[in-house]
Amino acid sequence: MELRPLEKMLNDFTYNNGFEINRVFEDWLYFIACNFCMNNKPAEWWKYTQEQNQFFHLMMVEWIKIMEKQIQVNEWYDAFGILYEACIASKGHRDNLGQFFTPPHICDLMTLYIGDEKKITGQNISDPTCGSGRNLIAFHVVHPGNYLYAEDIDKKMLSHDSRKHDYSWWSRRSSMA
Repeated sequence: MELRPLEKMLNDFTYNNGFEINRVFEDWLYFIACNFCMNNKPAEWWKYTQEQNQFFHLMMVEWIKIMEKQIQVNEWYDAFGILYEACIASKGHRDNLGQFFTPPHICDLMTLYIGDEKKITGQNISDPTCGSGRNLIAFHVVHPGNYLYAEDIDKKMLSHDSRKHDYSWWSRRSSMA
């Protein structure tokens, strides 16, 4: 599995610091989002030390390396969703929330049926049960240039505030469009 090194880093960091993995995962997503912002000052509630922040940075660098490699092989890759499934979404948690993680090849198949061979652009596209946004990412690869809205009952899946997304950085094809 491509994400094993990152999964190990996340689990080791959580265990070594006595944190809950759910919280660390959510905070790490926040950390990544802040690093893509112009004003990336930490929030007042941020509790991590400088050394821990450096480790978050190392995890982010590992994520970027994985994404670069996977985007060369696949048209898109849902690293956060796969990591969430592996580290956080226990069977009991999934059953309690009725979660089902759609396999990537099914997302691709559903996208093919939606478009009917013509490009869809400038539309509002909503996924009210988005999970990690896998269906929206797959849709964006084939139909860039839309407004994508993501909602989910599990707020951890939306911890990076995904009310409106630009998924262009998730896929290889969008940079060519």
